[in-house]
Amino acid sequence: MARARSWPCRAATNATSSGAYGVYIVFDKQLVPPKAIGVRVSVDGVAAGTDDEGGADAQGDSPNADYLAIDSVTATQHLAAGPHTITLAYVGDGTTHAMIDAILFQPLIEDKILTTVTERMRYR
Repeated sequence: MARARSWPCRAATNATSSGAYGVYIVFDKQLVPPKAIGVRVSVDGVAAGTDDEGGADAQGDSPNADYLAIDSVTATQHLAAGPHTITLAYVGDGTTHAMIDAILFQPLIEDKILTTVTERMRYR
């Protein structure tokens, strides 16, 4: 997991087709105020949004005060097929580390071409 001292974090990725893409952040949602911790997301240097990672409720009977959650931001620009860079920059009050588990990069419109002997179908 990336921690505040290793910011900014950069991840190389590849768009399989041109179009609009979402960036999904898997992170530890923590028991701090919502705006106390988060990451600013950009794709190829263009800001896509900020993901607040605080705001977890009381843990109840769980032995863990935080838990995995997933949020998304959408790249604001149309992306060409090929390589891209996702950058996460820490935002927050500095009292808590952001803990990122994974980054998923996915087209907002997906295609699947199914072929049979007699016909070709395209699902969107």
